[in-house]
Amino acid sequence: MPDASLARRLERGIHYVLRGSEVQERFLRTEGDYDDFARSGMSDFNTWIIADMFGGVFFHLLLGAVAAAALGAVAGALTLGYRRVSAKG
Repeated sequence: MPDASLARRLERGIHYVLRGSEVQERFLRTEGDYDDFARSGMSDFNTWIIADMFGGVFFHLLLGAVAAAALGAVAGALTLGYRRVSAKG
C-alpha cells in the first residue's frame, strides 16, 4: 500500500520536525496524548507516540475505504434507479 507508507512517513516526519516545540506540546496536550500514554503502561513516550500515529493512520485509511464503498453503493443505486425510471418513460 503506497498510500499507507507515505502517510506513515509524513506522520513520522511531522513528529520529528515538531519534536520538543511549543506547537507539539500544545497539540499533544489538546489531543490527550499524555493521558493516553500514562494509561498505556509503556515506558518510552517516543515509541508510544509513533505506535499511536500508526494506529491513527491505519484507521483513517480504513475509514476512507469504508466511506468510499458506501458512497459508491449510494451512487450505484441512484444510477440504477435513474436508468430504470428513464427506460420506462
